Amino acid sequence: MKMKTQLINRTIIVLLFCFTISFGQMNEFSFKRNILEPKDNWHKIVLPEDIFSKISPSLSDFKIYGITNNSDTIEAPYILNELKANTTVKEIPFKLINTSNKDNEYFFTFETNPDEIINQIKLDFSQNNFDWLVKLEGSQNLTDWFTIKENCRILSINNSDANYKYTNLIFSDSKFRYYRIQFNSNVKPKLLSAVLLKEITESIIVRKYSITKSKTEINKSIKQTIVEIELQSVFPISEIKLAVNSKYDYYRPVTIQVATDSIKTQNELNYLYYNVSSGILSSFEDHNFDFETVFAKKMKVTIDNNDNEPLEIGNIEVRGNIFELTARFDKEAVYYLIYGNRNATFPRYDIENFI
Repeated sequence: MKMKTQLINRTIIVLLFCFTISFGQMNEFSFKRNILEPKDNWHKIVLPEDIFSKISPSLSDFKIYGITNNSDTIEAPYILNELKANTTVKEIPFKLINTSNKDNEYFFTFETNPDEIINQIKLDFSQNNFDWLVKLEGSQNLTDWFTIKENCRILSINNSDANYKYTNLIFSDSKFRYYRIQFNSNVKPKLLSAVLLKEITESIIVRKYSITKSKTEINKSIKQTIVEIELQSVFPISEIKLAVNSKYDYYRPVTIQVATDSIKTQNELNYLYYNVSSGILSSFEDHNFDFETVFAKKMKVTIDNNDNEPLEIGNIEVRGNIFELTARFDKEAVYYLIYGNRNATFPRYDIENFI
């Protein structure tokens, strides 16, 4: 009887020891949440918005632990994915078969494989400083022409203040044997090259984050418009879209920055910013600025006005890609996603080699 009691006590001690180790491993992390019982060996876990303010920006502090019925601790391997839009571009062979003009109206005609679909034409001219409205047509027989798009504006600006060229025609998928562009010009256009393309961009879901604070300041002394943006929390962001309410044409250099740290003075917090993107805010192109994902709560958009009137900035959208874990569950257990350990390093799992 005494031996039986000792055996039971030892078993209890071992179980308590395993239980303590199991939760000791979890206690290295600040946060824990249950994972819904996986129905299959492979299971996807979409990381929720509120998790990003609690983890390392390197995304290295995730673990998936399971507690079995025997109080064993097991670790489920996973692959971390950022869901990004995938764009493929196919260049379509063609021949320039006709260059003609009538008075100040010029025509360029291209022949291509009638089975090919295109949705972009990139043009390059040797001239600088032009502004033309282009009409694009398609035909199967060089006799019957159908309008694909008209009043497409292409231009070039080259002076001491700007060096900008926009000569792309973007349109819906089209399948013709012949394509013709025509426009009016006071000078003879010299076409250096043309590229016919089919671009396919996969549609993905992105998160749109609510802006809690937004302030626009016009600094006349340095001729800049500065827009400060603050989100509810730290989020992974990869795109900012600006709406401009001004109705006239414009061309302004723009820089996008995110706050990485702050210095507390006696009266306020001063934030330290670094650049994540720069480009041109133009009335001829979309106002989407994409960049590699960064974790941020505060952002700043700086627009150089030079000697122009400041633009009237409208709605601002901040978006980010979705992150997910694809995990493999080999045993029945109660699983937890744990996170929040700035000292954690990236786990190394075999499944990374067999994606």
